[in-house]
Amino acid sequence: ALGRSILQQAKDAGLVRELEACGVKVIPDLCWCSITEPIFPLTARNLMTNSGKYAHYAPGLCGRTVRFGGLRD
Repeated sequence: ALGRSILQQAKDAGLVRELEACGVKVIPDLCWCSITEPIFPLTARNLMTNSGKYAHYAPGLCGRTVRFGGLRD
């Protein structure tokens, strides 16, 4: 989940442009528990999160392998 104010700060710093250039899709105002298709492409088998809570619950919610880590990872 990414709030609008944090998204604006990331845009102002040029981070969103860099992430999107790497194929990252930034989606604000979305509860982690509702992240399934079509947010995840059907072909996506693995995902990464910096949320310990989502790393725990995501495999059961979305049926994918989950890795826990930060943006530097």
